[in-house]
Amino acid sequence: MIAVDTNIIVRFFVNDDDDQSNLAIKLFREQESIGGHIFIANIVLVELVWVLKKGYNVEKEDIIKSLRILLSNTLFYFEDIQLLKETIEKYQKESADFADYLIGEIGQKYNAKTTYTFDKKARKDNNFTILN
Repeated sequence: MIAVDTNIIVRFFVNDDDDQSNLAIKLFREQESIGGHIFIANIVLVELVWVLKKGYNVEKEDIIKSLRILLSNTLFYFEDIQLLKETIEKYQKESADFADYLIGEIGQKYNAKTTYTFDKKARKDNNFTILN
């Protein structure tokens, strides 16, 4: 197994640099051909969502599709795929950022009673308590 940084995944999805995009695709194909796997850390997905949203103005719906493509491909391995699926569901339905939902889900996984935040967009999520 190998791991990749966010910029490799970004080049794969946005194809804004032919040389780097081709290298990313080549790497993925090589790993696939040998039966390898590519580890994608949670922080890479957080950065990916931020870069797609802020750097490339990708619509939330398209970001969600991209995340689901990654999670559905057996080439890729994740820290906790079920936790990520739950995070994506919340991100799709509500208004807080992907990173916030992931933070809340991770806290829940490690038995936190709540995650305190000042972010009012996280108000609807049961994992959060607004600190005021």
